[in-house]
Amino acid sequence: MRKFKTMFLLLWYQLQTVAYRKRCVAGYLVGIASIAVTSVNYYHFLGTHTGNLWEAFIQHFGMYGNISLVVFGFIIVISDAPFIYSDSFLKIHRTGRKNWYDAMGLYIVIQAILYYFILALLSAVILIRKTYMNNIWSQAIQSYAGASSFRNNLSIPSPLLLSQYSPWSAMIHTFLLMVLYSVFLAGILFALNMYSNTAFGTITVGVLHVITMLISSLDRFTFLGPWLHFNNAILSNHLGDYGLTLAHSYIYFVVSIYIVYMLGKFVVVHTDFRMLGSSENNE
Repeated sequence: MRKFKTMFLLLWYQLQTVAYRKRCVAGYLVGIASIAVTSVNYYHFLGTHTGNLWEAFIQHFGMYGNISLVVFGFIIVISDAPFIYSDSFLKIHRTGRKNWYDAMGLYIVIQAILYYFILALLSAVILIRKTYMNNIWSQAIQSYAGASSFRNNLSIPSPLLLSQYSPWSAMIHTFLLMVLYSVFLAGILFALNMYSNTAFGTITVGVLHVITMLISSLDRFTFLGPWLHFNNAILSNHLGDYGLTLAHSYIYFVVSIYIVYMLGKFVVVHTDFRMLGSSENNE
């Protein structure tokens, strides 16, 4: 019980500390700007018609460029990792390294959930005058599915997506897959930044995201599809007989996140926090 109280206090302190930090605000603005553009485009796409509340949010994550902007926004949000500030050394000394590490891990998960929740909420607010909450796809998106050309800079949804998923289930799975993918990248970032005492982890996950995205777009590497985390984060890859299964993706993400978590737990035991604190103070 005492451990949970300690973790909660560390978590609450971390959320308060980063709320107004420039990197965190900048990261949120990147994600907000990205989803806002898609939502406004979808608003104009609907014209005099109405659509489901979550259609624009789902549409947003159908294009690699949009996904990358949102992911890079989140990377900026947590790029302060391992979150060593002027008074962090004292808190780590009092609470213990492992308790502090678990609290920071929980912070990353909550930050990811909050980040994507705000994006989803913003999209819904922008479209609220032209949308409904009933769990059915709109006529507008059904007529656009499988189209031969883009309209209003929106991704073309697959007819299979509309037939296999309802709007609410598509939204929930899109949300969860992106949260898990972001937590996975954040865990790597956290561990490598802590190990190297530099921004090496931030650079690494950015490069990792770009490389896996490029590999995903090449037909010659389709055999790698099930093992690329980027591929597993996209709902439209879970369609048809040859698509990934959601069970595979969720299990793969959970196992991957656990492995990264254990790696970070090993690193935190051997980290010289005085060096990290010195580096932070010099920035």
